[in-house]
Amino acid sequence: MNAPFLRQSSRPVTQTRKKRIDELSVLPVFFNLTGKQVLIIGGTDAAAWKAELLAAAGAKVFVHAASYSDDFKALIKSSADRFYIRRQHQLATDIAEASMVICDAPNAHAAKQVRSIAKLYGVPVNIIDQPEHCDFQFGSIVNRSPAVIAISTSSAAPIFGQAIRRRIEMVLPAKLSAWAALAQQFREKANAMLAPGHERRSFWERFVDKAFREEVKPSSTEELIEAAKNIKSGASRPSILTHIGYRVDDPEMVTIKAMRALQSADVIVHSSTTPDAILELARREAKRVCVDDPNIANAPAGKHVVKLIEGNPCLFDQLEASPKTTSCVPETA
Repeated sequence: MNAPFLRQSSRPVTQTRKKRIDELSVLPVFFNLTGKQVLIIGGTDAAAWKAELLAAAGAKVFVHAASYSDDFKALIKSSADRFYIRRQHQLATDIAEASMVICDAPNAHAAKQVRSIAKLYGVPVNIIDQPEHCDFQFGSIVNRSPAVIAISTSSAAPIFGQAIRRRIEMVLPAKLSAWAALAQQFREKANAMLAPGHERRSFWERFVDKAFREEVKPSSTEELIEAAKNIKSGASRPSILTHIGYRVDDPEMVTIKAMRALQSADVIVHSSTTPDAILELARREAKRVCVDDPNIANAPAGKHVVKLIEGNPCLFDQLEASPKTTSCVPETA
């Protein structure tokens, strides 16, 4: 008998299925801790950092410690409404009622004790710097909240994870935080204005383009409403022309703004001498068009075209053009 709460698939069963993802060493998940009780055991600097992360995620942080580092004391003082100092006799109860437990254990014996109690109550536990006793791990974080990126190396090389974080930080502008918040606020309105499928996808593609090019302004909401109306009416989106300079002898000498533009471009116009190292910075879906003189190309209607110009690596010019712009880019683009 089929369970009434299980969704039934109308697709025919096939014998083979294409694999969509390679093996993962860990499963990346995001835990909503707003208003949830979590437990920190230990008063060290390392425990303070984990406590600060949990408080930033909106958790109620219960703390058990015999003593506290100066940093931990300062943290508690600065956010007294987020932290609850507990007594030793309350430990078992606090573990049982916690959503997760983080412990800076002084040795393996203490780590096993905390883990055994947590497992008894089915509470996930993290023992700082002792991965063999952990149910979950903390990764390096790129914070553009409500957009959050976490990076894990499965404890193999934390410094490697930090290096990856720094590079992502360079590519993602800080203004994305404000755009992500605006996306949360505008999502319901966009869904009401636009039909599922092509219309909504087109709108959010335009939203992303604006997020990487502009700061959030007082008029941004009105501009998004206008963009949604244009999509509904079938009007073409504006074209964007971006000129980026580069040096053949040093292709890594590109600006952060140039990297962001390449990641958002629909078409990359370049010459035969443009180094592959530059072209590889663009997103995979972008069309690459090789011409004798990149300056001859205009922007196809509704597209973002990046023209790579040999010379000054600091060159960056961007222009929003009319959607009626005639394209000199070959039709294959």
